[in-house]
Amino acid sequence: MARATFRGKKVVIVGCGAQGLNQGLNMRDSGLDISYALRKEAIAEKRASWRKATENGFTVGTYEDLIPQADLVVNLTPDKQHSDVVRSVQPLMKDGAALGYSHGFNIVEVGEQVRKDITVVMVAPKCPGTEVREEYKRGFGVPTLIAVHPGKRPER
Repeated sequence: MARATFRGKKVVIVGCGAQGLNQGLNMRDSGLDISYALRKEAIAEKRASWRKATENGFTVGTYEDLIPQADLVVNLTPDKQHSDVVRSVQPLMKDGAALGYSHGFNIVEVGEQVRKDITVVMVAPKCPGTEVREEYKRGFGVPTLIAVHPGKRPER
């Protein structure tokens, strides 16, 4: 169902660490259109996140380049960066887009506020990103928590 829901849609992942890279590889191998939005400094300095994404053949651009065209923005940055990332990308997101996380700490505990037109979803694998990838390659998945923020419409 997820593949059908996102077929023809643009998915932009923010962050290309262990979860970001491996979830992106899995989504791309499932036929989805995946790219990575990174901070300008990460691109200019060719940091590890930029190298991982480009070495794996992904399109990489700045928030301003990629976020406005995204149907789904997936925030897979380290926890301590979540609030800054959401403040940066939210104004760039198109009306009716979705914002994804791999855990809900900033939404539940910090009380991060998201625009009313944005659907907030969480798909949280309960293991490291490398294991997410290895199980996918074997044709399996891993235990995962899934949630949609109350009052939001995931069918968009």
